[in-house]
Order: sequence, then structure tokens, then C-alpha cells
Amino acid sequence: WMDTEMDLEDALMDRPQVFKAGGHPFRLYYPTLGMSLLANRTLPVLSLIKENEYMDMAILNLCMERPMEAIRFIAIHTIRGRSRLIDGHSIDDRSKQIAGLLNVEDTATLIKAILRMSDAGRLIGHIGIEKDTRLLRKISEIREDGTTVTVGGRSIYGRLVSLACERYGWTPEYVVWEINLVSLRMMMADHVNTIHL
Repeated sequence: WMDTEMDLEDALMDRPQVFKAGGHPFRLYYPTLGMSLLANRTLPVLSLIKENEYMDMAILNLCMERPMEAIRFIAIHTIRGRSRLIDGHSIDDRSKQIAGLLNVEDTATLIKAILRMSDAGRLIGHIGIEKDTRLLRKISEIREDGTTVTVGGRSIYGRLVSLACERYGWTPEYVVWEINLVSLRMMMADHVNTIHL
């Protein structure tokens, strides 16, 4: 419980996790939406290990089978800022920098840390927001009177980006590159919503 509370606070503060490799300090940043999309193109970790019930072993095997993609996945999470991430050269340079400093076990440990940092679902479950979501669905079913129709929300644009822009007055670029994804998902999931019955 305490670890999850601290993870929630770290995400809110956008506090990077520090690790050392070869005596050099590096920071793992909470991924933004843009960072997550880039990292997933490099190595779609969750889709590659989802069928395996032994996550630790699956990640270790992934790091052995695809070592350069695993290093690049980590490198992406150590870089902050749209311009540096879109550039590609920054990612290449960071990948080369850490490649010789990490063994397979270190790489797997860092990927597990990144997955934990990215797991908004765990935090949403911890707080109990999914109960509110189920209640909202139930209310929608009860109030189903045929007078309202909801459309849209079929992509990440409608489900997350435009909703955040509308609610907070942010630009799409700000939502994608400046707000960590865990905080963004928590803000969208845990906003106050009063329903008159």
C-alpha cells in the first residue's frame, strides 16, 4: 500500500527515478504520451510479454533476444523533451552511451521499473476509481431513455488528447509531450463528476 501511495506521489511530482550505470547517473522519466508511443514502436514490451505468466522471465528473454531494441527502449525513457526525442540522434547517442554499461539483467530490471512507472491502471485500481467507472456505466444504463447519443472517443485523440485540451485549455503538443502519462490518465479518470438523478 505504502509503495503504491509513494508511486502515486512520484507520478504527481513527475519525479524521475535515478539509476547508475558504469558509475554514471541516469534518470528514468515518467513517460509522456509521445514518449510512450515512441518507445512502443521500438519495443512493444507489453504486447510481447502479455501471454507469458512469468513476467520477469519474459522480460529477461526479451532482453536477450532483442538487446539493442531493449537498450533503445530504456534510452527513450532517459530523455526529456519533444525536440530531443523526435530528433532520433539523441536517442541513438544515449543508446550507445548506455549499451556498454548494462548487462542483460540490468536491462531487464530497468524495463520492469519503466513498466511499473507507466502502470496507471495499478494506481487507478489502488484508489478505487474503477468502482466509480462501473457506477457511471450503471447510471448510463438506468438513464437510457433514448434522448442522448454519444459519439466519438474511438481513438486516443478523442479518449485522451481532446478531452485534456478541452478540460484544461492545453494544446495537443503540451498534452502529448509535457504531461506524464500516469498523471494525465489519473486526471482523466479521477475528476469530480456530479450526476443529478
